[in-house]
Amino acid sequence: MSVMLGAAFAATDAMWLRREGERLRALDAAHCIGAARWLAPRLPPRAHAIQACTDTRALALGTLAAFAARQRVIMPSTKLAADIAALARRFPDSYVQDAALLEAAASGVGAAHPDPLGALLERAPPSAAALAVEPDDEAVTLFTSGSTGEPRAHRKTFDALLRGAETFRAAFAPLSERPCLVGTVDCHHMFGLEASLMASLVCGYPLVTDRPQLPADFADAVAAHRRSGPGPLWLVTTPLQLAAFHRAGVDGHGVERVIVATMPLDVALARDVERDWGAQVDEIYGSTECGVMATRRPTRGPTFRPAPGIVFSFGADGEGARVARLPDPPAALDDRLRPLADGTFELLGRASDMVKVAGKRASLAALDLKLRAIAGVHDGAFFLARDDAPRLAAAVVAPGMCDAALRAALAKVIDAAFLPRPLIRVERLPRDAHGKLPRDALRALASAPGVRVPARAAIIEATRTFDVALPVFAGHFPQRPIVPGAFLLAALERVLREHGYAVQGCETAKFLRPVAPGERCAMRLDMAGLPRVRFEVTTDGACARGALRCVAAR
Repeated sequence: MSVMLGAAFAATDAMWLRREGERLRALDAAHCIGAARWLAPRLPPRAHAIQACTDTRALALGTLAAFAARQRVIMPSTKLAADIAALARRFPDSYVQDAALLEAAASGVGAAHPDPLGALLERAPPSAAALAVEPDDEAVTLFTSGSTGEPRAHRKTFDALLRGAETFRAAFAPLSERPCLVGTVDCHHMFGLEASLMASLVCGYPLVTDRPQLPADFADAVAAHRRSGPGPLWLVTTPLQLAAFHRAGVDGHGVERVIVATMPLDVALARDVERDWGAQVDEIYGSTECGVMATRRPTRGPTFRPAPGIVFSFGADGEGARVARLPDPPAALDDRLRPLADGTFELLGRASDMVKVAGKRASLAALDLKLRAIAGVHDGAFFLARDDAPRLAAAVVAPGMCDAALRAALAKVIDAAFLPRPLIRVERLPRDAHGKLPRDALRALASAPGVRVPARAAIIEATRTFDVALPVFAGHFPQRPIVPGAFLLAALERVLREHGYAVQGCETAKFLRPVAPGERCAMRLDMAGLPRVRFEVTTDGACARGALRCVAAR
């Protein structure tokens, strides 16, 4: 018996939204489904569509059109030309669906238009009906990240996609109103597909098709939603992207909920985001094979609760765990889980993630969390440079920290046996499009020449704001509070300390204009003349300049 894909999407005023200027431009569901139906017979007549679109709007429209044309959609793990070509050989009755192909097909809807897909979505005959699909038909093939070996293909039926989206909805129920989703995760990844496109089609959640990658993009998306977006805003993202947005000082007020997956989330980051944005932070435990399996709110505790309809079984000592989305048969998990009496469980790490050094065992994921939690570290990962390596290596992105400060910070939070040798300084880690780190790419860092960056940053930059509720403002000054100069200097000292430097004194300081509470201060420290460090603090203009005397912390 056929099922209707997009029934909730079609039966409500659900819409796709795209940012235009400072506002969100909305498209109702009837036009979205109508455009997909119009496009379907104009696609190449093949059995498989290799989905290579990078823009979420094009990907969503093209995928719907492929479904309407009874084509199976292949979601590549990367969009590298060599990988796309390999998939074309693996699926000979296929074509590559990219934005250029869709725009060429859409150009027949009318006269030449600078945005053919936008014109199609507006002008194609609307359709109030959802797409009829067979539940057992293959819909999508996704690939694991290949972080511990070759990516593996996983075929998803329409029934699996529909039930996965319902599990996502139920995991975060009940809701007072439908949330509006903005995602940073590519739909080629199971998390991005399930928590954005499928959640929109199956649950009827409005979807912002702009996929913010930079902090400024995210700030613009939040501001646009505050002006014209429907419902509460949910951010679907990864821990790394969330950390980058928060570290950049983005104003996240207006985001009701943050949902993260793909790697363990640092509890301190979750706590900071909830405090600064007023948003609830939830973490998904999921996989390409099963989609969302369990959730937790890290600030409320370390344990995960199985999502509705998901059943876990546990082996001895955390090994041999299995999971099933009823009525499917159970599947083995590579992760080590510890069950608790209240029905929740702790995630102990991957079985393949455990390493033994000098007779001591540790999880690489747990070490990564401790590394990335160090102030001044933007990203980092531990790994074995080869299978028989006697010590762990680590690659780290920490442009403002010297090696000595970084090693000292690590020594405070991990056992000495796991301190990395070598410690490789890089400008960025070789993450794939989904934020995963292929093992071979990490190992290549240990032997590749020229990957190190200077141990010390020439320039350190940071932003700070000062809450009006701080006690110091009560007497400084009544009815017109301003930030005391000593407070600014103390903030500069904290920034230097976070980057591995100790302030020994202040040589000069000139305060040019007052800083009000709530103003965002940009702090710039020139480290080129150590031990003399020139500084400047600005808001709309220069507020303070001077020089501090400091040394690298021991």
